[in-house]
Amino acid sequence: MEETKTVAETPQSEAAPMATPMAEVPAAPAAKSSKKLLMVVIVVGALVILCLLVVIIAQLILGPGKQGGPGATGTPTPTAIIPTGGEGATGTPTTTVTPSTAIVSIYFGKDPDSFSDQSVTVTSDRPFTGDNKVTTLLTELLKGPSDAEKAMGYFSTFSLSGSSACGTSSFQFSRAGSLLKVKFCKDINPTTSSDGTAGEGLRSEGRMLNALAKTLEVDGVTQIEIRDKTGLCFGLDAGGQNTCTDI
Repeated sequence: MEETKTVAETPQSEAAPMATPMAEVPAAPAAKSSKKLLMVVIVVGALVILCLLVVIIAQLILGPGKQGGPGATGTPTPTAIIPTGGEGATGTPTTTVTPSTAIVSIYFGKDPDSFSDQSVTVTSDRPFTGDNKVTTLLTELLKGPSDAEKAMGYFSTFSLSGSSACGTSSFQFSRAGSLLKVKFCKDINPTTSSDGTAGEGLRSEGRMLNALAKTLEVDGVTQIEIRDKTGLCFGLDAGGQNTCTDI
């Protein structure tokens, strides 16, 4: 009989399970978001600063009250009111002068007060737009008060007449420190009262010199010399306003 050999099969060992690979974890987006946010903040801040600079520059160029178009509101440009008068005016005569126009004051006599007291004067303002205040003051003084001012009793303390000894000029002047020298090139006619009282000639010269001294006290002038067309001092006996001497 044949022997039957039974060979026991050695069981094969089971293959070890393969390790599951770990998935890659994506980087957190927080850092990238923070950088983007920072960039946005910087850009917005720069735009805001730029807009503010544009507004400031526009205000400096245009000035207050000039921005905007029709209907824009702002502070209105103020105006100064100065007496000038005119035909038919009542009360204190006025005119409107823009702030860019300077104002100078001239002095007149006042009827009847100035006839009883030669030191009494009244002031009247005039616009000054020229280059020399003395020229403007003397020119306006020689023009005299307006019709409205005359109705209030204002009068010129003197007038000029006749031909000029200085060509076509009515006056000449020069400045030496605080001293102003004025020469009237025509005949000087102080305004006298109609009562003809004694001493009125000297009083009228005093009124004239007083009004001139007050009118010409501008820009550091403290003394005046008034001379007639021949070069002689005028009204030396009428008061101390005229400081010149005939020597």
